[in-house]
Amino acid sequence: MRLVLSPLSQICHYEGMSKQFQLRFAMSSLKSYTVVLRPDDNGTFVAYVPAIAGCHAWGRTMEEAQAELAYVFEMIRDEYQEAGRELPKDVELSVP
Repeated sequence: MRLVLSPLSQICHYEGMSKQFQLRFAMSSLKSYTVVLRPDDNGTFVAYVPAIAGCHAWGRTMEEAQAELAYVFEMIRDEYQEAGRELPKDVELSVP
């Protein structure tokens, strides 16, 4: 099962389930990026931004993974700014 958060629609899709629901994403710094949030094999959760290499985090809960991801995103964003580079553009993922 994987949760995909779309930046434009803010609609979440659970793979393997037909139910869609609205979710407010509190991390405004990530607002323009697609975020994937999924359970890991060991009972934790993994969150990542597919468009940005190395932008991933984990947590014991979905909320903790999202909070850690926001922190990682800010660090990467700062590194890009210090280097005078722009962050990559978002990528579009398809959910079967």
